[in-house]
Amino acid sequence: MKFLLLVILTFSNVYSEKLKVGISGSVPFRISEEGKVSGISLEIWEKIAEQEGFEYTIQEFSSVNSLVDAVSKNSVDIGIGPISVTSKRIELVSFTQPYYSSTKAFLVKKKDVSILFFLQNFFGETFIYAIGALLSLLFLFGNLLFLAERK
Repeated sequence: MKFLLLVILTFSNVYSEKLKVGISGSVPFRISEEGKVSGISLEIWEKIAEQEGFEYTIQEFSSVNSLVDAVSKNSVDIGIGPISVTSKRIELVSFTQPYYSSTKAFLVKKKDVSILFFLQNFFGETFIYAIGALLSLLFLFGNLLFLAERK
């Protein structure tokens, strides 16, 4: 019971002050126009802060590394933005579960996948040259064996 009371008092003291929230990243996660900040990361934080009743101030950071350093040195309480988890950063700060996941990809023109398309790629110029070279070698060695064994 004493532990529960200690936890409640600790958290009530922390959240009675305004939280200092640092934001960093690029478009669309952080959009900075005319001194006003917006973006996906800030929208998500605003929903959380509204649900939990947090009061906060926003401080912008030019890079993710400077934001991570500020959180690790307690200059800000929370850092938001597209921050990738690295082994160096995980030694300095704690991370939540990701709210956005992405992989890099290339866009290419869609090609018609048909049997004719497959056969065109399979029987390409290189394949025809390889078959021609193989048939030439077979013809040459076949005639040499014929000449050697005909008597």
